[in-house]
Amino acid sequence: MKELARNATPEIVNDELELIRRIVTEHQDRLGTPELRHGLLVELFRQLALFDFETMYRSPGWRTYLALHATFLSLADGILRDQVRAALAESEQAHNARVASAWREFTAVFGYRLRPGSGVTFETLATLLGATMHGLIIAALSTPEVAAHRVRARPFGAVTEQEWSMPALGLGSIAATLLEPDPDVEWDERRLARIHEALRTWAPPQYG
Repeated sequence: MKELARNATPEIVNDELELIRRIVTEHQDRLGTPELRHGLLVELFRQLALFDFETMYRSPGWRTYLALHATFLSLADGILRDQVRAALAESEQAHNARVASAWREFTAVFGYRLRPGSGVTFETLATLLGATMHGLIIAALSTPEVAAHRVRARPFGAVTEQEWSMPALGLGSIAATLLEPDPDVEWDERRLARIHEALRTWAPPQYG
């Protein structure tokens, strides 16, 4: 249990980056105005949230991660429980740091920032997104309708009406509440070129 807990958060960053590149390539016309850029970001939220949910929902690694948390709660107080708690905390903190770093880079590339006065950091944002996703996965394991639910909607400033899943609505609402366009970012041809270059060379953050 202690060994599993130390490496309990499988990563799917490479696949996420490929999805981001594909969406931006398909919607390059949405980089021209503030409204369309916001709509592109919302579309990224919609597709990334569902992709992450479906990947984690079907992943044996993530089911092991959830099972470890449940097993930890059933351990009697003592040295073993403390050791498993510490290993899970270390794994969770490392994963959260990677997610926070990815969102920090993601928002910078698309000219967004955390809302001033919101009281959150990117680490807080990562924790809120992760807790929402984990809760939905746990709910879907016993109630499959959670995974299957779709609604036609146009929330958060989306450009067009699309099918929205529960993960997309949940994570999108958090991101839309806590992020805003950065007024100091100047949008010109050079910045558009930098976006494509950043997406082409983007790689998951590495941690020793």
